[in-house]
Amino acid sequence: MPRSSAHPAVRFFLVFILLGALAVAPAGAIVRPAEKPQQLGFRHPDLIASTDARSLDRLPAPLAERLREDLKNVARRESGGPRVLAAPEVADHAGFYDLRAGRWDTLVLSRPLIPGSGAGNDLTWGGLRIESPAGDAQLKKTVVGALAAYLSEHARELGIDAAELGPANVSIAEKGRLIQLYEPRVVDGVPVRDSYVQAVLNGGNLVLLGSRSWGKIDVSRQPSLSAPDAVTAIERYLNSRRSPASPAGGGSPR
Repeated sequence: MPRSSAHPAVRFFLVFILLGALAVAPAGAIVRPAEKPQQLGFRHPDLIASTDARSLDRLPAPLAERLREDLKNVARRESGGPRVLAAPEVADHAGFYDLRAGRWDTLVLSRPLIPGSGAGNDLTWGGLRIESPAGDAQLKKTVVGALAAYLSEHARELGIDAAELGPANVSIAEKGRLIQLYEPRVVDGVPVRDSYVQAVLNGGNLVLLGSRSWGKIDVSRQPSLSAPDAVTAIERYLNSRRSPASPAGGGSPR
């Protein structure tokens, strides 16, 4: 979801901020970071991908019409039995579509996902053939599985491959009534920068679903250099940049 977006729905998401401290290294030496090397990465603001999320009434008519049908499908409520309830009417501001990624950016729903007190939620653990979670740890696992199943069911409309979901960060509040999920995208073991899915459940209902930068990936994920060759290339570059005034006996960077 866009960082600069003014959508009110986005404010409901839990934002996880990673804080790290960098040790001060002696001049002329390269110190291997003890952990989280990604914190050392430099990001130029111009390289941060922006989004172009729009409500349906701001999209070209043919695209908006197709997306309205997709939105009805993803918002369709299922009862605890075999009956499927009729597709709900949807408002143009119930979803925001990212033209740049070609995916939904934000969806405002009320779709029962697990049993709970949410509006229209008549799901039961027995009906889902799932054992009632005994604690938060089991509830988190159940919710992650339920969201993955939902994304797989609606892969055509949402354009999200549940197999690319990375380790989930789940937050539970108010004795399980409010649940927030954050799942980064990982493709062939490679984390995709700034690409993730977020969801909010209230009373067992999926009320908010969002994705950011979940575009099509059509580039090779195979590195052109091996890890040792990459280290050698970096050391060669650093040695070439070393000042003649560098302390003698400092040795090669490691």
